[in-house]
Amino acid sequence: MTRLNGRRTSLRKSLMRSIGSSATPSSPGDEEARSSVRSSEVHTEGTASWALDGTSMGDDEDPDFAFLDGPAREKKAVVAIDFGTTNTGLAYGMTAKRRVHILREKEPTCALFDRKGSRKKKLIEFGQAARDSWRRSQAGQQLVATFFATEQTGWNANQIYIDQAIKMELYEATKGNDEALEEQAVKDAGGITYFEVVSSILGYLRKSALREIAKRENETLDTMDVLWVITVPSVWRESDKQFMRRCAFEGDLITDEFSGDLVIALESECAAVWAEAVIAQTDEDESTQLKPGQKVVCLDCGGGTVDVAAIALLEPEEGSNAGQDEGAEKELRMSQLLPPTGLHIGAKDVDKQFFHFLGALLGESALETALNTPDVRLELQDGWERIKLSLKPTSFDVDNGVKVKFSLEATLMELGLKLHDIVPRFNRGSKIMYDSSPIKIDYKRTLTRPSTTILLPPSLFRYCFDYVVDSIVELTKDTIIGRLSLAEVDHIILFGGLGGSCYLKKKLHEAFQEDTHILIHVAHKPNLTVMKGAVKFGFYPSIIRSRRARVTVGIKVTMPFQRSKHNKKPHIRHRAYDKVRREYYIKDAFKTFVRRGQLVDVEREYSHTFEPASSAVSQIKFDIYATPNEECDYVTEPGCQKLATIWIDVNKGEMRRVICSLSFGYTEITAKVIDTDGEILHHVPVVYYREVEEAILRAAVAQEQMETMGQYDLASALSNRLAAHFGDEEAANFVSRLGIQDYSAQPSVKVDADENADDDIDDDQDDDDNDDDE
Repeated sequence: MTRLNGRRTSLRKSLMRSIGSSATPSSPGDEEARSSVRSSEVHTEGTASWALDGTSMGDDEDPDFAFLDGPAREKKAVVAIDFGTTNTGLAYGMTAKRRVHILREKEPTCALFDRKGSRKKKLIEFGQAARDSWRRSQAGQQLVATFFATEQTGWNANQIYIDQAIKMELYEATKGNDEALEEQAVKDAGGITYFEVVSSILGYLRKSALREIAKRENETLDTMDVLWVITVPSVWRESDKQFMRRCAFEGDLITDEFSGDLVIALESECAAVWAEAVIAQTDEDESTQLKPGQKVVCLDCGGGTVDVAAIALLEPEEGSNAGQDEGAEKELRMSQLLPPTGLHIGAKDVDKQFFHFLGALLGESALETALNTPDVRLELQDGWERIKLSLKPTSFDVDNGVKVKFSLEATLMELGLKLHDIVPRFNRGSKIMYDSSPIKIDYKRTLTRPSTTILLPPSLFRYCFDYVVDSIVELTKDTIIGRLSLAEVDHIILFGGLGGSCYLKKKLHEAFQEDTHILIHVAHKPNLTVMKGAVKFGFYPSIIRSRRARVTVGIKVTMPFQRSKHNKKPHIRHRAYDKVRREYYIKDAFKTFVRRGQLVDVEREYSHTFEPASSAVSQIKFDIYATPNEECDYVTEPGCQKLATIWIDVNKGEMRRVICSLSFGYTEITAKVIDTDGEILHHVPVVYYREVEEAILRAAVAQEQMETMGQYDLASALSNRLAAHFGDEEAANFVSRLGIQDYSAQPSVKVDADENADDDIDDDQDDDDNDDDE
């Protein structure tokens, strides 16, 4: 068995044991030796246990990452991997110096694999080197799995080429799919899996980083000398982050899947962490600088996602906590105003619009042929990329803008087409519309030879950009108007490759032109901001002091029956009888740890104490639930679903109390169970059931959209804005593809409730009938 499969099997067994996979088999004998949680105020069904009064831990805890076993101060270097949709880059800093350096400039997220002689594919090249190797190989010599504009392939048995946008395919591949990403094969890529692709790339970047640092610093580092930071979009689910952890483990960045030597950081937060430095570099006027007490909206606009972080700037801290990180007392601290949000839209969607235009010009089948010819494909991609970088505000002026040249030389030669044939045909029947008018193009005429250059009008650039730019503008307005307040926001800062677009900045200025107090900035070198901020975040992990909870999280417990409190619906349906204790209790109760939208201090752990129901049990079970609603009494309520289960081994014959603590402040939710003597029994990030988490997060977003709809209706605003340019039907389809729903006509969020939610429980029901979760 290969190392990959061996590790995967070992990890799966470990997770089934420690997390409590729903597929874990159990025998009747095992059931008798297991117990859920109960206390002096809560108790679970059957052979359950009671939970004592909830306590809050954290004052005596290490203020750095709760589960980190190797924080930055114990490492020689911090290395950040900005694994982007379009481009990937590396940055680093030596902890002794606390300075940030670019280690590897952004280059295309492309990979070339060799699959000869082994079931596991070997990564040959990455980045620009992979593109160059593929170009030299010419058409028909590689397998192309492209997520750029179409999904065409051409291959032989030796090599596999993975083109850009694999990162966003990770997200799309899991939607509505129960198959684990480790097992899923990349579409049209000869059987190679997402897990193989990502873990191989991370392993390659690890070696590259260590090799380059050794050259620059004249010091050889081992993997264990580094705190690794991998950035992910804010819109990614917890299960997606955990997939990146498993890939990092397979790529040898960490020696244990749950190791604290790896930090999963949010791209928008990393951009925000670097915000103070980039504004100081670009704006010398002190009146435009970031100051404590101000509120900032950070827009990280990348290739596949747009992330929004709304933060409040706090005074630099002094004293013991700040002293944990040398130099941290000089840094502005931050607090989330809102849970991070965003859209699955970015520069790749601009590219898709352009390639849709090319398909109409050349013909769809001709474009497919072109995209499977390396020289032609790269001519089109690189030529369009150069045009995007060169565009000025006047390039979008439909009335007075200048047309831009675009060469199709290799394309026309490969396809045997002539511009004087295809351009008139396109103009006569153009279905590419903007502002209800067909877009028409021209070509550069020559006397000596056939022309190969077309002239792109401003209306085409508006056609390509407005879907994305208008979505970003409306998302920003929804954040500031619908979820915050115009008067509260002082700065809007643009990061990421698309964040450097002059057209995007112009549109934002127009949207907020009446609110002159809001300053709009474009970060200095916006495409490098995230990875620089990720290194700084690794140096000072507590620079973000508090975050907002995305959902309400709690544990399933049972409570002593109180006739004065529980004698009416909905409580009465959850009443059951414990024959051992000869008393009634309330089952399926939801014990809240944090509520949706609650401000959670990163240093705080939320804890409750539990003890086994009897000395006969050998395991205690903790069922972790989540709901999009702020308030929840029972786990059977609509929208409340199980996220994970933790099993804790205990010795028979002992009435051993344990403390269950959940940490929500950092980018991964962690669970810790300790006994009252301080021994840690269980300590890992909470591993989510992916399909359950997706449903909960969708419902949470829907709930928040309904709650804020009186201030701003994002779906209607974006639909109306796009309809003015593209028509009602196309605008509605685009908004739907983004996952933005119109909730104006819906009275409530509809999520399937527990199938037993309406079952009344008989007063004399046996406890055997109550073991529905065992």
